[in-house]
Amino acid sequence: MDTLPMFRKQTASSPLARANRIVLPPLRERPEDIRWLTERLLASLVLEQGRPLAMSETFLRDIMGREWRGNVRELRSYLEQALVMSDGGLLDTPLALESANAPPNGARTEPIAPLQSILEGVERTHIRKALSHCEGSVGKTAEVVGISRKTLWEKMRKLSITA
Repeated sequence: MDTLPMFRKQTASSPLARANRIVLPPLRERPEDIRWLTERLLASLVLEQGRPLAMSETFLRDIMGREWRGNVRELRSYLEQALVMSDGGLLDTPLALESANAPPNGARTEPIAPLQSILEGVERTHIRKALSHCEGSVGKTAEVVGISRKTLWEKMRKLSITA
């Protein structure tokens, strides 16, 4: 008896279809799959974007410690954003995404920081990283970050950064 035509005629609610349904629990209930999925998703992103990519253990530990309420789609979106924000394809700094660990029903556990303080923190980190990369040369650093030396000096003074 050929069962293939019978199987093709089955509806989603038929006994045969229900017997062959695969039930996959949410990602938050399978933390052991997160590392494997992350590696596969990053490999896919490397192929799509055509640029090399590396991930630090700190970054991976952060990913594995999150509750992925949005499942694999949320994980992929997070990795895409991290890749865009990365320094030369090195994923080493975890992103602070509200949605990945947001409490249910929109409840807030921490106050929201003013935008100016967040921007200053990002600027400070970026300028320090660039200064280190340029071995403390303000002229080279200004060129690398794409601003004038005067603007860099002003930002360094404002952000309490020494060369």
